[in-house]
Amino acid sequence: MTFTNHTKLAMPVILLLSLVISCTSNQPALNFADTWTVIDNQENDFQLTDTASNNETIKVTPDSIIHTGIMDELRFKADHINSSNQGVTYYPGKEERYFYKFTWIDPKRGIAKCEIDQDGTSLVRYVVNKANLKSIKKTTNKPDSDKPDDTIGDRVNDSLVLGNGDKTLYVEDDDCISVRNEDGNQLYERCFDNMILRIRPVKGDLLPLTFINGSRSIDIDFYSNGNEWVSKTATYYGPAEGGEQNITRPFVVSIKQFDFDEVVSRFSE
Repeated sequence: MTFTNHTKLAMPVILLLSLVISCTSNQPALNFADTWTVIDNQENDFQLTDTASNNETIKVTPDSIIHTGIMDELRFKADHINSSNQGVTYYPGKEERYFYKFTWIDPKRGIAKCEIDQDGTSLVRYVVNKANLKSIKKTTNKPDSDKPDDTIGDRVNDSLVLGNGDKTLYVEDDDCISVRNEDGNQLYERCFDNMILRIRPVKGDLLPLTFINGSRSIDIDFYSNGNEWVSKTATYYGPAEGGEQNITRPFVVSIKQFDFDEVVSRFSE
């Protein structure tokens, strides 16, 4: 067979294109348009627990995000979307101070990581797509009574880096919080009975917590004050005639002395 000069020049190009197409076909699709359910990551063992966090979903359309949490819903239309080999990032504004970034953890199992960043404050959610939701292991939030307490690991639901990055706030097993330093040493811990705790994406040297008890919830920020964490205000959400009430008042209490029912009673005065 005789090759012309043009054919000889084209052959390397064809081979290169074939190689690129072959490599690209082995990459997972970067289309994250789906309905994602938030799951727990216990040392890369992904689980769906029987707590209210099962209700947290992130719906992605080609140009918008609908993030449904326990008490509220966030909707925004993406101003622009950036795609790369690392994932897809959705920006609600041109200034890029706030975004949702999706990257694959396990494409075959439909598991991804969603990083939510607001002005440098980051939250991470592990999520599974709708097609693979039924394949995720379901567990109860109650510890196995046959095991001694010291063998039961804490399941991390949420975390937030605080202040200048030297401390991290964790919510564990839905009802406990802990603060640890950069070396992982525990600085503070407390658990709350009959409560679900969540972290709000607020930047600063504070503990931005939401306490949920049935249809009632309290948003309260505890600020670092020496060896204490002390609040300045609290916002109460609860059922009211004709809808839901939302009341914010000055409220000073340390996290050690915080009592949900006492705070609620103060708002009803």
